[in-house]
Amino acid sequence: MSVAGTWTAELSGTYQSVYAGHAIFNIAPRGIVSFALAKEPLKNNATITLSLTDPFNLQQSRAASQYGSVFLDVYSHWDNRRTGGVIDVPVQKGKRNCHSKKPESSERASKKG
Repeated sequence: MSVAGTWTAELSGTYQSVYAGHAIFNIAPRGIVSFALAKEPLKNNATITLSLTDPFNLQQSRAASQYGSVFLDVYSHWDNRRTGGVIDVPVQKGKRNCHSKKPESSERASKKG
């Protein structure tokens, strides 16, 4: 999504609905949200990207199981929050001609003569 001129933004995430894991566990829904913001300075010759992964600290899971009189409730939470930055600058602009013809040496040119 273009924000203002050379700024772009991205919103991404995953969601997993309730499911029965291995027919033993009932696993609660879980999800994650990530954001990224990019700017193209230097007349579109470079890109600077900043990203946030799980800024709301949503990465958690809850599962429950009951087998006869035994009840098991499992809750796990892991801190998956990350920030990142990338600066992407092209090293070479234009195409490189890999099949350019080498100049003939003066000796070989004189023999053709």
